[in-house]
Amino acid sequence: MALPPADPARHRRALLRRALIGWIGGGLVVLLIVAAVLGGGAKKEERITIPPHSAGIFDYHMSSEQFHDLHEGEPAGEVLDQLGTIGLPEGETEIPFIQLFPPHEESLICSYWQIYDSPYTVARLCFSRAEGVLRQKLERKLSGLLGGAATVPA
Repeated sequence: MALPPADPARHRRALLRRALIGWIGGGLVVLLIVAAVLGGGAKKEERITIPPHSAGIFDYHMSSEQFHDLHEGEPAGEVLDQLGTIGLPEGETEIPFIQLFPPHEESLICSYWQIYDSPYTVARLCFSRAEGVLRQKLERKLSGLLGGAATVPA
């Protein structure tokens, strides 16, 4: 059986068609990936980043009245609803602020706040991991960082 005669023009058109299909298909795949990244897919929870110049803790505020209205044993959800945010986690808090407070048990998760209407005052709220309730609330004066009295009655 003999092969049909070669047609160079037909061969070039077939190569061009394959090249166009490859480039257009590849371009569409890249466009779909870019659209998916920009679109974000599902609705994401907004994350708050703390700028490095802010010393971290001063981005989380509560009033002294809010602090005094909190009671140990309250569920974490109720406490956080009253305050409107979760506070600065211990892992993101500067060491000098953590050192103002006594060490806490491993069974507690603590967050830090500035009490904005009481000058230079920082608060720590600790919730139990198991029950999810407020187990400890303490406030301290930042003057403790400067060698002054660190304790404020809670």
